[in-house]
Amino acid sequence: MLTRNEFDEYRAKFTEHVTHLKENKTEFCSDNWWFLEAMTPQKRGNFMQDTHVEKMSGMVKKISPKLKKGDFQSTNNKYFEYKFSMTDNRRDICFLQIRPHHPCDYIFEVYDSGEEKMYCFFISHKQMSELIKKYHSSHTHSSTTTMHSLRGSLNPKSKKYNLWTHLVENHLVDYDELKPIYST
Repeated sequence: MLTRNEFDEYRAKFTEHVTHLKENKTEFCSDNWWFLEAMTPQKRGNFMQDTHVEKMSGMVKKISPKLKKGDFQSTNNKYFEYKFSMTDNRRDICFLQIRPHHPCDYIFEVYDSGEEKMYCFFISHKQMSELIKKYHSSHTHSSTTTMHSLRGSLNPKSKKYNLWTHLVENHLVDYDELKPIYST
């Protein structure tokens, strides 16, 4: 059991680390991916989206949600929706609030906390519409039919494993492969 002083020391170190990573997103790498596990899903998604934009070194910029064209725009005037998911204890992942009526392509990133590995996927607008149909997307909110979700699993024994294998076999990219997508 931690004493109050030990906990306060831990919290101070954690806050220092959080602040450093938020101010230096390009330093976020495999040495500190574990840090994602300490964040809430909402903060994690925003942090990873901001990190992605910063690591792309000016090739993309965030845009207003009012445009209804995704989360960011590339230097070649293409639009992209960014989604991040981290595996849970069953190795499941989910991507919420997919809006196929928005004219944009998709960037999915997944952190496999069990294997401590990061994956990046590029999915065109047309391919996303096909994924939603093929993998039986559900509506994110019951009050609307314009937002969908995709739920997969990195666990080969799961019924949701097919989505994961499809993503890996057809859409896996690294950051160097994204640069031409953002610039041409």
